[in-house]
Amino acid sequence: MIPYFEIYSFNLGPVTINVWGFSVALAFLAATLLGYREARRRGLAGESVLDLAIVILIASLIGGRIFYVFNEWGYYHDNLIEALKIWEGGLGIYGGFIGAVLAGWAYLRLKKLPFWTFADAIGFVLPLGLAFGRIGCFLFLDHLGRITALPWGIKTADGTIRHETALYEIVFGLVVYGLFVWLRNKPWFQKQSGRLILVFFVLYGLFRFFSDMLRATDLPGSDPVVWLGLHPSQFFSLGAIAIGLLALFLKRKAKQAG
Repeated sequence: MIPYFEIYSFNLGPVTINVWGFSVALAFLAATLLGYREARRRGLAGESVLDLAIVILIASLIGGRIFYVFNEWGYYHDNLIEALKIWEGGLGIYGGFIGAVLAGWAYLRLKKLPFWTFADAIGFVLPLGLAFGRIGCFLFLDHLGRITALPWGIKTADGTIRHETALYEIVFGLVVYGLFVWLRNKPWFQKQSGRLILVFFVLYGLFRFFSDMLRATDLPGSDPVVWLGLHPSQFFSLGAIAIGLLALFLKRKAKQAG
């Protein structure tokens, strides 16, 4: 059992650092630096990677906030001004993915740069960025789940022991990043660009679908169950799996036809 704790901020000299904002900044910095190296390794222009990273950051924050507000509309429809206070936390990861993909595609098309090659460079570092980004969520226990008797459960303020799905997502991100380090030079990934990012979406969709089964439904602010016993994010997970598998199939067919 992991003892109860909640860390919302820490002091760095006279400056108070919000752990959520710090973890998001750390995730973006790590993903940008490693993505830059990966893009250069693939023969891409480093300057384009840095420009793309800024576009993706802005779009993912906007998309993630819109998704979160939509998911929590019961609160925000009477507090519209609160929806703008992104610095107080609250992002939906699937909204961030959608915003990043759309903005990244538009930017690369405008600059006439190879979308799938850049996507693979980004997909390579996405798991690590995901792991770093969830550190803040874990430190203030933002994703407490169902009651459990497992030894890695978190003891909460009310004395119950629960899953903490943010911790599981950190482990998932680190494991998948290690897997991609091993796989990225394998022939199947080298033969056609785009496969790495699509595999990530399939793996993440599978992970989120099953990990969200552990989400709490009995705590204030718990994710709602909307249909067939599933949370909204689980439907997006199924969509990510379907789109990823379909795109992999279509790319395979296109390669065979070519």
